[in-house]
Amino acid sequence: MATKLRLMEKVFIIIQIFSKSIFKYGLIYALPYYLFLKFSPYPLPYLNIFVILLLTFSQYVFFSKKEYRKKITKDVIEKLTLENNGKQPAQKIINERLNLINEIRYVALFFIALILLSLSELM
Repeated sequence: MATKLRLMEKVFIIIQIFSKSIFKYGLIYALPYYLFLKFSPYPLPYLNIFVILLLTFSQYVFFSKKEYRKKITKDVIEKLTLENNGKQPAQKIINERLNLINEIRYVALFFIALILLSLSELM
């Protein structure tokens, strides 16, 4: 029973992180792209490829893994402390959560790229 509960907690955490990432990257990339496609009188060929390359390139320039880990480490420790009823989490658990967040971030970027491609096909 306890393992089922832990599994449900992990699934909930994954969904929560994934939805935040999708929302953030959707606002940064997909919404301006959609608005441009919707209201621009000038059709630009290969714009979807340019935006996907911009999305990929920006992850390596602005959101490097090392800097991102440093940025979110304090928040992750606070969140894990709350989850553990005030107990300080072990470094292994902190690293697992940081790795999980990074992996989910890349999956969210993949989904945003799929959304961008589907938007270009719909317009």
